[in-house]
Amino acid sequence: MAKIEVPQAQGLYDPVHLKKLEKLQNLNISYDTRLPQIVVIGGQSAGKSSVLESLSGFPFPRDPICGTRYITEVIYRKHDKDTVVASIEPDRNSTSERTTRLRAFQVNLSPTTRDGMTIPDIFQSASAAMGVCLEVDEARSSISLYSKDVLQVEVTGPKEEYLKIIDCPGTPSEPVQESKIEKHIEASHTIILAVVPCAADVEDDPDFLRLGEADPDGRRSIVVLTKPDLAMESAPGREAVDPVEIIRKVIGPNYLVVRNRGENEATSDLAQRNYVEHAFFNEDPWNQVHNQLYQPLFGARSLRLRVQEFLEERTEQYFIELGKELKARLKHKQKGLELLGETRVNTDRRRIYLSRVAIRFSDIFNRALGPQCAGQLSFSVDFQLCLAAQVQEMSKAFASILFSRGHSSNFEGEEAYCEDEWMSPPYESRGDLFGLHFSIPEDHEYPEIQVLLSEAFYCSRPRASGIMGDIRQIYSDCCGGALGVFNNTILPPLFRNQTRKWVKLTLAHVSNVILVIHDFVYSALRTSCPDRQVLQALWEFHKQGFLDCYRRAIKHAELLLHVECEGDMVVTSNPEFERLLAEYRMERRREAAKPSRDASRYGIGNQEETHRVVPSDFTEEVCNDTHDALKAYYEIARARLVDNIHQQVVTHFLLRGEQSVLQVFTPERVLSMTSEELRSIAEEHPDNARSREELQQEIDNLEKALDVIRA
Repeated sequence: MAKIEVPQAQGLYDPVHLKKLEKLQNLNISYDTRLPQIVVIGGQSAGKSSVLESLSGFPFPRDPICGTRYITEVIYRKHDKDTVVASIEPDRNSTSERTTRLRAFQVNLSPTTRDGMTIPDIFQSASAAMGVCLEVDEARSSISLYSKDVLQVEVTGPKEEYLKIIDCPGTPSEPVQESKIEKHIEASHTIILAVVPCAADVEDDPDFLRLGEADPDGRRSIVVLTKPDLAMESAPGREAVDPVEIIRKVIGPNYLVVRNRGENEATSDLAQRNYVEHAFFNEDPWNQVHNQLYQPLFGARSLRLRVQEFLEERTEQYFIELGKELKARLKHKQKGLELLGETRVNTDRRRIYLSRVAIRFSDIFNRALGPQCAGQLSFSVDFQLCLAAQVQEMSKAFASILFSRGHSSNFEGEEAYCEDEWMSPPYESRGDLFGLHFSIPEDHEYPEIQVLLSEAFYCSRPRASGIMGDIRQIYSDCCGGALGVFNNTILPPLFRNQTRKWVKLTLAHVSNVILVIHDFVYSALRTSCPDRQVLQALWEFHKQGFLDCYRRAIKHAELLLHVECEGDMVVTSNPEFERLLAEYRMERRREAAKPSRDASRYGIGNQEETHRVVPSDFTEEVCNDTHDALKAYYEIARARLVDNIHQQVVTHFLLRGEQSVLQVFTPERVLSMTSEELRSIAEEHPDNARSREELQQEIDNLEKALDVIRA
């Protein structure tokens, strides 16, 4: 007859893992990653208490009256002192009065009283506090048999391991309690022990079915068959081992058979129980079930060994996940320490600190104006777009709107629009000027520059007709009874009338650019200087310098507009003017020389057509020539204004010039600051020094923890 070898199992944890856990515990670091835990499920009187006791040594109550009526968590921690502390975690739906009462529940057991005689007292006291009836009594039917509260027992001592064992009620009647159990067994760090009596109908057992749903691959679950001696009483012989055969076919080797203590073995020690169990499984029919292809499948020691294997696998995964968490936290803490900067206890330290802030600010600004900025993550996250791309998009949109709608009236031959299409909307906002792929900040976001900005403007469409009437009227007013010849004095008033929208349109565009740049400047400064107190002081100190840049840009834009739109003469040396004027005159003559529809229809000869080319009114000819000159000059001036605004106002005065925004806060400016200015801006708050020390300590502990995990 083959003998079943009973393996010797010491602790549940691998000594190497346990040593790592001890070192991590001494570093006092909190983790989100959770250690493996053991959850035991099973029906009432299934023998869970014996299984739990064989694993942990904790004497769970075996009396049916004191059976599990609520979730019980036994938490083991390594500590210098031996303690057992029991407390209750109330259900979250409890009333405030009940919550206060249950949180006040606490039982402390001294090392001298840590024996099985006092444990039932803990459960009875906890049940009474929760309002759980331990005995079925019709007279007390209003009292619940189960509770949604959780009994927590913390066991500490120098020989304890880091482990949590959760005992779940056998037949929970509360849906909330059921959901708590499901949450426990579905967690990936949970090892599930499903305790089922051998005599039970295993295939229909609810806990066995629940196990298949929570762990279909069987990577973290074990079916523990209990009370094999009772199974032999009800089904002697080979039939007693049928449940084992059924489970083997369903789940393979992830099962064990454990013999529970009998009533006459209550005072036996662990060695005696192991001996009796060993002898039992070496008798027929259990010794016939043993299969040498699998791990030992019988006895509490085999159960401990199997749980130890599961714990080892789960703990390895725990260290992997914990390492990832600690690396992320270390990177975050190092970034925080870097952003906090160096200590600023004197003038030299403050100057160095602000110089580095200025270097970062200038670097961000320069990269934002360069072509490589689109590839920088910080710009896509913090600043949405590269500043150069934003300014370029606004400049192109300004040129487009000025070219399509900037004139008051359409020139002859241009597309006409309905009257209601060029009416201004009742409300004008910054976004009405032209459409963009990003939002322009609102004026109220930066009240310090509101006084500098022009009002929001909506550029309506030009009038569909009327320019020839304007030309005739001004010609009549300026020339009176003079001979019908072209007079340059009528072009300035005509040009001023045609460019009436230029001032508001251009200044609204410049204001939009200033808002975008101002918003970017603050964002870049905020990124460069993580200390909010220093940031605010820097902003206040340099704010006037930024405003002066904006004033110079606006003043120059107003100068350009005055020269273009308010002058008494229209002048240009651009040879393109002569080419355009000749082109428009030639086009007019070609249009006049085309045969009319009536002439083609009635056969009017070439003599009449030739006569039609020559206007009958020389005043009309002068007005036509004035129209063509005005149109040619308008196109030259319009392109000139667009380029000057972009090159001089935006690029030079705002972005890249010697007195641009970029030159307000530089390392050179920091070097010229006085000691008092440095103190008012960068004096360190005492809280920062403490934060720096705390961060450095956390970084040191995290690095030590990672070294422990890698060892």
